[in-house]
Amino acid sequence: MKLKLFLIGLVILNLGCKEDILIGDQTIDVIEAGISSMNDIPDDIENETFASDRSYLIKSPWIHLLESVQILKAHAADCVGRPSEEACNNGVKSLEYFDCTIPSTSQVLDGLVTLTYSDTTNLTGCTLNDVNESVTRTYNITRTTPWGAVITTTDSNKADYTGGAPYGGGGVLTFIGANSYDLEILGKHKTRTSAGGRSALDLSIRTASPISISSLSRASRSITGGRIEIAHNLREFTVALVPNNLDFETTCCYPINGSIGVTISGSINSTGLVEFNGCGNATLTKNGVTKSIGLYSCE
Repeated sequence: MKLKLFLIGLVILNLGCKEDILIGDQTIDVIEAGISSMNDIPDDIENETFASDRSYLIKSPWIHLLESVQILKAHAADCVGRPSEEACNNGVKSLEYFDCTIPSTSQVLDGLVTLTYSDTTNLTGCTLNDVNESVTRTYNITRTTPWGAVITTTDSNKADYTGGAPYGGGGVLTFIGANSYDLEILGKHKTRTSAGGRSALDLSIRTASPISISSLSRASRSITGGRIEIAHNLREFTVALVPNNLDFETTCCYPINGSIGVTISGSINSTGLVEFNGCGNATLTKNGVTKSIGLYSCE
């Protein structure tokens, strides 16, 4: 009898741990990755800021403590600029970051980001002025935190936990017409490794249907429709995100209002809704229970 109760307890504990994923750091990681994937091409083209001061301020106290220790050390100059500011060479703009610090954080950025335009006119090209012109963003970048964790984002071909065909290629933004762009994520992979070398996060991201974006500038950007699928390769579940009228402002890399529908399948099956109420602030509702979540890791 005691053994049976013990086993039942283990089952309940295990289910409880899975449930916590929906309202804990695992969900935040997925939401962060989805938002960053919607915004990375427009932000690069418009030379938007890497991160908002507000997102930095809402971090937990222990993160502030670790970063304050890092600030006492000599570290690289701030990262400056986006690929869009570079010269156009046969439809290509690229920028390599080398050991620079992301403003408003103590994270160090390294790696290459490339924008390849369908308009290949040398020097005067690299535009999205005509209908159906597009730009493809490819990348292989790492961010290193003050406590030694390494976040890698790459467009390389990679299979997710389902064992299907590998996918990659970054993302493509296509100009549809006045105030209208379609975003397709062909394949994006994001991993986080702890200072001790332990795999702490492994996400594979792509769109099942294009995302609609109204403007490249954050000041007037709204994102809605489409569907982003994010495979959580360590936990073996897939999260589908459907944005609904996400609005932004110049000083913030997160939505300030709007919502994202969440559907989870695989090792976990559930649905929920994330609603934004200011920069870096959101609520997650599931099964009639609403909890506040904080976002603090813009890409």
